[in-house]
Amino acid sequence: MKKILVVYILCLFSLSAATQQPVCKINISTAHKEIPYEVNEPVTFDISVIDDNNAPIKEGIISYKVTQDLEKVLSSGQLNLNSASLKVTEKLNKSGFLNCEVSFSHNGQTTVIRGGAAIEPLKIKPGSPTPNDFNDFWSSQLNRLRKYPAKAFLTPVESKEPRVELFEVRIDCLDWMPVAGYFARPANAISQNHPAILLLHGAGAFSARTDGVEYCAKNGFLAMEINAHGIANNQTNDFYSDLGNGSLSMSRYPYAGSKNRETCYFLGMFLRLVRATDFLASQPQWDQKRLITKGFSQGGCQAIVAAGLDPRVTMVAASAPAMCDHNGEVVGWPHLITPGPDDKPDAEISKTAGYFDVCNFAARTNARVMLSVGYVDSICRPTSVYAAYNCFKSDKEIINLPSAEHSSPQEVEDAFWKMINEYAKSK
Repeated sequence: MKKILVVYILCLFSLSAATQQPVCKINISTAHKEIPYEVNEPVTFDISVIDDNNAPIKEGIISYKVTQDLEKVLSSGQLNLNSASLKVTEKLNKSGFLNCEVSFSHNGQTTVIRGGAAIEPLKIKPGSPTPNDFNDFWSSQLNRLRKYPAKAFLTPVESKEPRVELFEVRIDCLDWMPVAGYFARPANAISQNHPAILLLHGAGAFSARTDGVEYCAKNGFLAMEINAHGIANNQTNDFYSDLGNGSLSMSRYPYAGSKNRETCYFLGMFLRLVRATDFLASQPQWDQKRLITKGFSQGGCQAIVAAGLDPRVTMVAASAPAMCDHNGEVVGWPHLITPGPDDKPDAEISKTAGYFDVCNFAARTNARVMLSVGYVDSICRPTSVYAAYNCFKSDKEIINLPSAEHSSPQEVEDAFWKMINEYAKSK
């Protein structure tokens, strides 16, 4: 029996946009703390403003704006703090998210916060169907990849952990950049006895790290972390800065080759995932049962894609996953589809996008899944994340964060590692 669980992290919405310690705090709360609202049900945002001594501020004017999915403005205005009640009410006539933004200037400093409310999020659907030849396309890509067995180059690296063996790893990936990262295993690892985990990176250009795989190996995993682009690891800050300002700029690489599925930048990135899972599954110490993928944002996207491409992946932990619902009304990073000359979505990019949409990979996996979503995440919009979440047919769970912007906060990481460690201990 499939398990579907929705978890709400209960909190007040408070986030300062200023860099200084705020001299006031704005709280936004809603009546529904554990369940979403229904379509056309009024949502009331209760607002309070307190000073640094937690005393109510009763003088001044706050400005508010209520939006649909952080985009369409539904209402805006001002409220006087000496009012008996500070409330803003709106409703949504379809599934999605209502967001309330409040700003207040006090003692020369402006504080801006946002809060959100979910409206029947489990009914959100992707904006376009899966391409008819989606499976055929990816099967042909994987067949081409596996015609040339992965040859891994392992270089021993001294580990900070005395009971861990650590290696820098490089694996060729046809005409794409290679897999590049770090691999760690317990010293004296036992044959067919250890779960495996693949740690994946968000957007940007930077080196894979060793601390994550060392921690995992110390706790009994075969662990691998790869950078997203197949670039060299452990280089100077200037090396990564130059890439990040050049060919791997976030305003450049996501859109490279996007008019054709054969040239789309993400084709190489996604095929490297399979090279990595092939490598982990080839290790004689792998227990042949448990293979986990984990990541945030673009890394969350990759974690889901790896599961969609490789049925050996049995668990996914993805926080604020990117690349969800490219052709939807409310899309996630990187907003892949750009307007054409007629100001309409580019038809060629729209067609390509379907082959690289997390929604379509989510529907292909039987892995157990845990996602997180921030209701005020303007990078990976919550509507897009739910469009992908609702495509999973396997056991799934989502952590809802009404006040979170684009982040993977500690409570999410704690929940992920609790699930992963319990799974690793299971037989």
